[in-house]
Amino acid sequence: RDEITIRRRLGGVKNIILCRDDDVPQDSSNTVLRALELMGESGWEIEIRKSIPIQSGMGGASSDAAALLKYFGQKKRIPLHELQRLGAQIGADVPFFLQEDNVGYYEGFGDQLVSSWRIQPLPIAYIDTGLKISTAQAYEELDLSECGKNSVKTEALLTLLSESKGKISADQITPYFHNDFEDTFLKEHLEWRGRGWLCGSGGWRWHYASFSDPSLTMYKIA
Repeated sequence: RDEITIRRRLGGVKNIILCRDDDVPQDSSNTVLRALELMGESGWEIEIRKSIPIQSGMGGASSDAAALLKYFGQKKRIPLHELQRLGAQIGADVPFFLQEDNVGYYEGFGDQLVSSWRIQPLPIAYIDTGLKISTAQAYEELDLSECGKNSVKTEALLTLLSESKGKISADQITPYFHNDFEDTFLKEHLEWRGRGWLCGSGGWRWHYASFSDPSLTMYKIA
């Protein structure tokens, strides 16, 4: 997880970001700065120590923004539903990181929560393949006729999550993992077939992580 430290600036009204990772934006596109703006906060120095890889499809920027919304929301006694409304203005997945459950099933554009669960944390080994593809290209090459063919797996996973009451292992859930972008990626990069699961999308690089013992693993398309 990322670590965030906030400090009051002496004599300053502008919010600033401190981060050793040069890829973290310093302008208004930074999700943390947007969260502060929505909360009506100014004069803060925010230090971010990144552990979640940037543009990895793992929600690093969104969870950072959610952390700030939670912190100031508690201080100002803002109800959860209002924080979620604000979070949705930053990104579709920010409201997910505001809830207590750590697994969610969403529809629409990933912004309509249907069900959520809290399960025991699972270890994930994450690998950056170094392969690059734009999101636009990924969608252009996606075979829509093949999408939705794994819906049976989705329904089975949802049933498993509902019946497990949070006690679930990697071996139980990995048979149901799928991502429609994965086939597009694997057609061009057969060397990655069978080595893990696609994490998500966003950014510009394919990232990989595998769910083999002793850790879970996932890779990601950007």
